[in-house]
Amino acid sequence: MLLTKRQGYDRKRCSGVDFRDLEQTCFRVSSFLVERLFVSWHTYSLLNMGKEVQIVSIGEDHTVQLNTEELERILLAPNVKDKPVAVVSIIGAFRMGKSFLMNFLLWYLSSPDKSKWMDDENNPVQGFSWSTSSDRNTKGILVWDEVFLVHTSTGDELAVLVMDTQGAFDSESSADEAANLFALSILTSSLQIYNVFHNLQEDHLQHLQLVAEYGKLAQEDTKGSMFQKLAFLIRDWQFPDDKAYGATGGRNLLEKFMSTSTEHEDKRDIRQCLCSSFSSIECFLMPYPGKETTRGSFDGRLCKLDEDFKRELSVLVPWLVGADNLDAKEIGGKKVTCGQLVNYFTVYTDVFKEEQPRVATILQATVEESNRNAKDDAKAFYAEELRKVTYKNIQELEEKHAILEEEAKKLFQNARKIGGPIIERRYLEVLEMEVRTIFKDFSYDHKLSDLKKKERDLNERNEALEEKENELDSLEEELTRISRGLSEEEKKLQEEAENLSRQKTAFEKAKQDREKSDRWKTHVRDAIEIAAITVSVFVPAAAAFDGLVPLVRFAAAAGAAGAAGGLFVAVKKKICRLFG
Repeated sequence: MLLTKRQGYDRKRCSGVDFRDLEQTCFRVSSFLVERLFVSWHTYSLLNMGKEVQIVSIGEDHTVQLNTEELERILLAPNVKDKPVAVVSIIGAFRMGKSFLMNFLLWYLSSPDKSKWMDDENNPVQGFSWSTSSDRNTKGILVWDEVFLVHTSTGDELAVLVMDTQGAFDSESSADEAANLFALSILTSSLQIYNVFHNLQEDHLQHLQLVAEYGKLAQEDTKGSMFQKLAFLIRDWQFPDDKAYGATGGRNLLEKFMSTSTEHEDKRDIRQCLCSSFSSIECFLMPYPGKETTRGSFDGRLCKLDEDFKRELSVLVPWLVGADNLDAKEIGGKKVTCGQLVNYFTVYTDVFKEEQPRVATILQATVEESNRNAKDDAKAFYAEELRKVTYKNIQELEEKHAILEEEAKKLFQNARKIGGPIIERRYLEVLEMEVRTIFKDFSYDHKLSDLKKKERDLNERNEALEEKENELDSLEEELTRISRGLSEEEKKLQEEAENLSRQKTAFEKAKQDREKSDRWKTHVRDAIEIAAITVSVFVPAAAAFDGLVPLVRFAAAAGAAGAAGGLFVAVKKKICRLFG
């Protein structure tokens, strides 16, 4: 209703409109715009997470200088330090679009959905610095400081380092500088892109002369190829009808160009050296990107490029850095980690600081570093396994040390490396010395740990004794206090006992006195009673019993006098017997 009013239509004129189709169309358009906006934002945000960093420069004295601090910051990061690394580098003449191309590799590697990495054609190309001018842009060797983690088809995780190099043959740098940067790039890369214009030429191979001689000399000390993949990228290929764009046409061109059937011996030798030095040499033919790329306003948008170029670019980039096409950097057949790559950069730049580095010197540096890495791996294995062992005493620890030392030596001897038996024996001796040093420190730590344990036990015992002593002191104080209390109680009890004893004595004396008095009273009463009985009985019969008068008198006198108890009782008993 609102739509018809705003556009001035009446209901009749809009009666033929299917609003459900219109709604679905609007929904699809909005979804497409949201998706494009997300892709643009994601690409922009990912590329803005990193930046280009110069790790190799040419000093004022025209020697190679290494920015060790930045290189270590990038490659010694905890999440990549111990991972195998793939180094993708590009070399070639200056102002030939090397940096521009490398940014598409960054774009692809940072894309979460590799099938849609080119969908946003309006997004400017970002990454390594590039321009459409005729002046040199890149200086030295640059790397993108974000290392990309790629899961390969084998399930391994590979760290990918993208490297851009200074263009050669400009008016500001010498041929030796260009050759040194070329050699340093090839020595450290697992995929070396050689960017050339229009067609392969003989001088392109001549620029690889130093590398070819190095590979030839290295074959005396190692088996297999010293380098991995060399990819010639032919830009602005002008003969697509003869050889088609892409890898197939490039392979046909390369086979003819690298043929060793040439009559010239020097050309044949360098081809043979290169073929034996690299595990694979390939070629890719790219069309002209379009006139827009020559304008100063060109910012790398895909929509400004020719369709042929975009089509081949969509094939080229995965062909170079797709997960199935990437390989870890290897030296002497052994994979190199990010941490080890720092060491190789260091030894190579030290060699290239010489005015004219010799191939033998470069090879010797590689041999040394290869054996050093193998030795370090064996030493790390020994140290890690030693920390895991369990033992009861120092003798058992020494036995396990001997076993681990032999295993570490075998690991070093079986490791892939370059160099002959002499240098291997030298590094084996270094390994033995370092292993023994580790064990010495470890056993010292063991003894120190035992001493500390004994010291802790002794301290604990002393603390326990002190606690017992404190407890005894407390008990002694308590006993003393109780003893004092008991003494006071005892004194009180003694006083009470003495008081009771005195009371008892007084009571017993009073009792005796009372008993004595009672006895006298009893005797007197008995005597009186007897006297009364005697008088009442014997007085009336006095006349009849004259002979008894003396006896009555005696009894009366005895009762009156209070005769003694025994005598009185005896008299009483006698009288009782007499009178029945």
